[in-house]
Amino acid sequence: MTRFYFNLRNGGRLLSDAEGEEVAVGDLQVFAQQNARDILRTSGMSVRSWMDMSYEITCAAGDVVLAVPFSEALDTDLL
Repeated sequence: MTRFYFNLRNGGRLLSDAEGEEVAVGDLQVFAQQNARDILRTSGMSVRSWMDMSYEITCAAGDVVLAVPFSEALDTDLL
């Protein structure tokens, strides 16, 4: 497994993930979607306010390897 950083992107703003997570490359999409669902379920903010958010996943070198919009992680029961 490799350490990846799940930074949160909201338009021009980026909230950096300083710790990262050990995740297999093939599991990045599912891992990001599951984490986004957890945030949507536990956040006090409206689900609609998260629709412009995405995970910008980077490797240790800082290169973006995948972007996962929160809108792709939606469960219909959260609407």
